[in-house]
Amino acid sequence: MLAQAPHGGGIEIRGLEISGADNAVDAAATGAFDLDLAVTDTVLSSTGGTSLAVSGAGTTGSVVVTELTTHQVTSATAGGGIVLTDVAFDADLVTAGLQPVNAGDLTVGDPASPGDVTGPGLRLDGVLGTLQVGTLDIGNTLGAGLFVRDADATGASFTLATTGGTIATVGAPAVVVSPATLAVVLDTVSSTTTTGGSPFGIDLGTVAGSFQVTGATSISASGAGSLGAGIVATDVTATITFSGPTAISTTTGAGIALTNVDGPFTVASTAGIVTGAGGAAIDIDQGLGDVIYNGSIDNAAGRSVEITNHEGPG
Repeated sequence: MLAQAPHGGGIEIRGLEISGADNAVDAAATGAFDLDLAVTDTVLSSTGGTSLAVSGAGTTGSVVVTELTTHQVTSATAGGGIVLTDVAFDADLVTAGLQPVNAGDLTVGDPASPGDVTGPGLRLDGVLGTLQVGTLDIGNTLGAGLFVRDADATGASFTLATTGGTIATVGAPAVVVSPATLAVVLDTVSSTTTTGGSPFGIDLGTVAGSFQVTGATSISASGAGSLGAGIVATDVTATITFSGPTAISTTTGAGIALTNVDGPFTVASTAGIVTGAGGAAIDIDQGLGDVIYNGSIDNAAGRSVEITNHEGPG
């Protein structure tokens, strides 16, 4: 379904099951015109593109998502699940400012069968406003499970919130955020990457707010050079917490790499383990935040812990 607004206006897509050989739903504005889009209660699949693609890249106007509620992406064999580029979220166009959009539960693929979706799971690129999700379940391959980047590159112009869910990604990172504000809670996260794919399991850059995994985190990463880190956090003020068992296995680079992290970083479970890191199992460079790690380390290939210029809380 191609939904374009060459002269501006609003489009609503509600309660439909849509499949396509290209993008199942492709919404965009052109020229200097605006598009207001509401998409609710859909079941989407694509055999050659993206299940839901919304883009404001081709307009000097704006694309505003007013509703994005209760979606299920059953399959996407090429372009990924939900990809929103250069859009704003605003639930009330009358009230001044960008009002939060409540998305309800979002399901992209099946975490138990990640091969159903090829490409990114949920990609929010160059976005503004606030998106509030209930349970976020993603299963995908060869693209970041969850990718978030705000529009002004400060981390202050977009907020993503979730209350739970599972992300299972093969061949790419499970989570990439840089930059944004988060209020994200997930139940479990897993990422398996190999040489030729991205070498990170979770990558958080310039992130404020909070990011928590309440259950198991499992990351197996291998990549070229020194980039095979499992969990990476850079220039972060957010509170980052891994409450459940946290298993990280890397073949190059660090297991956990923290650079200029001012918020507290915690691996709470004693079942946590970092094994086979080619660099330091835990590498801490600069930053003011507490780092708490309660698990074990088995790293015959490099140092267990390396700390450089880390001041800790003052």
